[in-house]
Amino acid sequence: MVLIGLAVGFVSALLAYLEEHAVHLKRSFTDSYLNGSSENLLKAWGFYSGISVALVLIASSLTVLWAPGATGSGVAELIAFFNGVNYPKLLGLKTLFVKFVGVLFAVVGNLIVGKEGPLAHIGANLGVYVTYLPIPGFDYFRNDFYKKQMLAIGTSAGVSAAFGAPVGGVLFAYEISKPNSTWKFSVLWKTFVACAMAVFSLAIFRQLFEGKGLKDVRSAVLKFSGT
Repeated sequence: MVLIGLAVGFVSALLAYLEEHAVHLKRSFTDSYLNGSSENLLKAWGFYSGISVALVLIASSLTVLWAPGATGSGVAELIAFFNGVNYPKLLGLKTLFVKFVGVLFAVVGNLIVGKEGPLAHIGANLGVYVTYLPIPGFDYFRNDFYKKQMLAIGTSAGVSAAFGAPVGGVLFAYEISKPNSTWKFSVLWKTFVACAMAVFSLAIFRQLFEGKGLKDVRSAVLKFSGT
């Protein structure tokens, strides 16, 4: 559970960091084209629109042609999977990579998209792949029963990282997972550990990525947990 939370927190922090810097970089280049003159407005608009269209086209092409399992927000697909629907290519390294890159390019390309669904989908993939780490004893979890639990836990950790709400992530996991036969109330506590670790590690990694170090960890955790 701790490893799932750490993985989700790291990926969430990396995604947020890249989005912010890519958006800032795009706007900086646009401002440089303007150069304080309205005569360059068309050139600046062309660059801003062109780079946005190109990024969205790349994200769409990767999704449609290479990893169709990354289509959609991810929440509806995960709910279907938890309730017994065999959704093709919902899980996989291609899906995980394209989901990450697709969300990054979509946000920088000015599409109106949120992070709840994508991070839930990313968290679900990470929840499963953590069980395949070369750690003694982890082969115990490589079966359908525990994989669905890890999927639910990873999904909830992703939602927690998106909203900074560990308890909200736990309730989300319960809501989408309770109909299936693998769900147990004991999973709630495990899910909470993963969700809390996801929010905590998100704050830590954001501090590190922004070069602020760990001098004020407490304020960073409070900031990203919505407190």
